Amino acid sequence: VAASNAVPVESGLFDSWAKTVPAHRAQLLAAGLAGLGRGDVGADVPVIENDWTRALDAAAAARRAGEVMVLAASGLRGSWAEVPPDYLRRIAAALVAVGRAGEARLIVAEAANRG
Repeated sequence: VAASNAVPVESGLFDSWAKTVPAHRAQLLAAGLAGLGRGDVGADVPVIENDWTRALDAAAAARRAGEVMVLAASGLRGSWAEVPPDYLRRIAAALVAVGRAGEARLIVAEAANRG
């Protein structure tokens, strides 16, 4: 689903898939798709505001790709079960903002497969 912008995101298909996987995994994909600008599926993801999210948002706004990459890596440490869906949403959006949409799609796909 997250591999290409040419693939449509349909909430009915997402909902069917989400029933077959752990809830956190479905939340990760929904958040990742939102970060990629691919629409709004699944339940709303709680927004997290902290020093890390503010630093990532600032780096993305200033188009500092290297800083975004480092912050993204630090936000993804640990297992997928430990990654808040809002972190994935923000990471995907930040990577897209600095011209790294391909990497963002790969990370979202990984979260959908392993989350």
